[in-house]
Amino acid sequence: ENRSILNHCLFAIRYHYAAYDFSHHDNGHELHETLLNEPQSIFVVFFFKTFGDEDKDKVTTELRGQIRQKLLGQDVYYTEVDLTDEEKAKSYKEVVKMLGIQDGLVETAPVVAMAFNRSGYWIHGDGVPKETAETIQGFVRTQEKEAKKSGSAPVSFGGSSRHSSDRTVSIGGY
Repeated sequence: ENRSILNHCLFAIRYHYAAYDFSHHDNGHELHETLLNEPQSIFVVFFFKTFGDEDKDKVTTELRGQIRQKLLGQDVYYTEVDLTDEEKAKSYKEVVKMLGIQDGLVETAPVVAMAFNRSGYWIHGDGVPKETAETIQGFVRTQEKEAKKSGSAPVSFGGSSRHSSDRTVSIGGY
């Protein structure tokens, strides 16, 4: 418990006094704390494994590129987490659990998780790039509604989209 408090304090000090780059987190705890402490930002996390199978790994690489392409021009933070190494995967267990990602999914195909306003959404399987873009547009609409309430001017990314609410979990909270 004392170690957890110390880690939280060190993270807070580092976060406030040094520029933290979300895309280059060192472990799952850093990512977990970022998702909890930055609820107003939209985060996209690409969880994957390499299998040493040329065809399977090629599909993963292509999917990563498609998702990055869909995110161009979006106001989101994007990062990738390679869970191939067992020790590294253990360090991200807390984040995977928090986002509600079912055990074993990344063994069959990558998982794209999104977090906004302490809610998490994950997508797995066919249609990942399209669903990722649509879900992010839903997040942006939520931000626009909140901005209108406070008198801020909304930002439009255009077009309507569906929301992947069937795979939603709550993250943290007050």
